[in-house]
Amino acid sequence: MTRGALGAVVDAIGSEVRIEDLDLDAPEAGEVLVRLVASGVCHSDLWAIGNGNWGAPFPMLLGHEGAGVVEEVGDGVDTPRVGERVVLAWAVPCGSCGPCLRGVPRRCSHAWLQPPRVRRARDAAPLAGTLSLGTLATRTVVHAAQAIPMPPELPLRSACLLGCGVSTGVGAAIQTAKVWPGARVAVIGLGGIGLAALQGARIAGAERLIAVVAQAGAMLDYAGVAVAIGVPPIPAEVTLSWNGTDNAAYPRKTSLLITDGGDPIPAEDFPEMARWALEGRLDLDGMVTRELRLDELDEAFRAMLAGEVIRSVVVFDP
Repeated sequence: MTRGALGAVVDAIGSEVRIEDLDLDAPEAGEVLVRLVASGVCHSDLWAIGNGNWGAPFPMLLGHEGAGVVEEVGDGVDTPRVGERVVLAWAVPCGSCGPCLRGVPRRCSHAWLQPPRVRRARDAAPLAGTLSLGTLATRTVVHAAQAIPMPPELPLRSACLLGCGVSTGVGAAIQTAKVWPGARVAVIGLGGIGLAALQGARIAGAERLIAVVAQAGAMLDYAGVAVAIGVPPIPAEVTLSWNGTDNAAYPRKTSLLITDGGDPIPAEDFPEMARWALEGRLDLDGMVTRELRLDELDEAFRAMLAGEVIRSVVVFDP
């Protein structure tokens, strides 16, 4: 039986976003069909429109920061269950890449592709979700391991941000930089991810938090750590002073790390972040500046580029 949906579709790199009717097949073994309740609008969605969907083909179903309710499960799926509220995670360890096989799943290359169950209704074209999810739609089909159960008291309209922006920033502080109690932490750039990084550093016990825009490498103390979080433009280069100056990297034992979505293990990290939110230690509601409809995506992108919002969230009909 085919299921209907509505979603934001992009035909090719640089194309406009169209709201299209979708057809979905039932989830197969190890998969789940999720009815979306909310999806954050992330800068990575805009990056994917302009640069490509990380190697996946077009047309693309936009969105990767969604939360909703499981409507159907495929064979062999014990978790999540039908009716369970979930946040969808793109950065799930695949278990088969080099880092996973050598026991460091937080450095996974995230090689999964979205199950091929979603098609555009008008021409039956298969759709590849942004970062293997496609959450700017009323329904999507994903691997069961990408659907992380949430406590029922946590509002999905803000919990959806755990799927990317919040987990990326918090994870960059806690998992990648490994901020320690008493550390002094500076965050360069205070968009949604930067604010989440500040929250993560505070939760980790940082003694002093500094919010600035400047050159990261030159700011580091001896043996300091800089973590690059955002997706860079193409092309992009970084030039470091290696030796011979007061701030050179070599004599100061500078570390430059790169995080991929906060290096999460969502099945472990998302429930912990949800608990922090319920305890008042992690502010999710304050990260949501606007709630919009699916047909207002252009306005969401405009406001994001203008710096008017921390996060816009598309809310679907209940």
